[in-house]
Amino acid sequence: MDALSNALRVRLNEGLAAYGLMLPEFFVTNIATPDGDKNFQRLKQQHAEQYLRIRDEHVRKAEAEAALERKTVEARTNAQMKIIDAQGGAEARKITAQANAEAYRMQAEAEALEMQMKGYTYTQETQRQVGLEAVKGGIVKEGGGGMSGLGDVVGLGLGLGAMGSVVGLTRDAIGPIASASTDVGQVFGGIVSPSDAVKLNLWDCGCGEKGIKSNFCPDCGTKKPEPAAVWHCTCGESNIAKNFCPNCGTKRSMPSETWDCACGETGNVKTFCTNCGTKREPIGGA
Repeated sequence: MDALSNALRVRLNEGLAAYGLMLPEFFVTNIATPDGDKNFQRLKQQHAEQYLRIRDEHVRKAEAEAALERKTVEARTNAQMKIIDAQGGAEARKITAQANAEAYRMQAEAEALEMQMKGYTYTQETQRQVGLEAVKGGIVKEGGGGMSGLGDVVGLGLGLGAMGSVVGLTRDAIGPIASASTDVGQVFGGIVSPSDAVKLNLWDCGCGEKGIKSNFCPDCGTKKPEPAAVWHCTCGESNIAKNFCPNCGTKRSMPSETWDCACGETGNVKTFCTNCGTKREPIGGA
């Protein structure tokens, strides 16, 4: 009503100015609306509906903004919790690994100190354990009997790899020990003689198959490589694979053009006998 009063006062003063008159104040104190008029009622209804729609839009907007803010906070919180959990788990695994490593180190140091006090090394202890397992498995006899049971094992075609499985070890576990020893007899603490080990006649194939006893690899079919030809020098050096003696420098004597085989075949010129296939023996200085 104040806005209506001011607007009417300005309009009335425009008309009164031509007569030299002016209304300094003008007030509308009452407005009589035609409530019985259908058009007026429809206008009021439209205004009310518009007001309600605007209010509803404001409410929905506020709800959407509140929901978005809530989801943002929840997502940020979940991400932070995952980071915290991941960091905590990694730290826990790190601490566990460090503890296990420290425990293993302390145990190894204690075992090494014990072996040092008793006067033996880890390699010697390993050899002793292998020997004890071999005795328990019946592969060898205790008391210097040698590998009495090994012949039966080899006869079954099992070889050293099978012997390793009998005593609870693998070829991979036995191999490093054997290579670190001067001979196979030392590996088993004296209970296996070098001659027994040589009788095994095992070889390793380039495909990865190890401990093969047959002449052909059971995995790829490769033939067993021929042993390197050796010769004996007059100075006493034996099993020489090179052309010169490493002891005195004597050159290896070359074979004659032809050779005779023990089977009776004469005049052979190849490395193997054409009749029986026997390999030609290298001719050394002695």
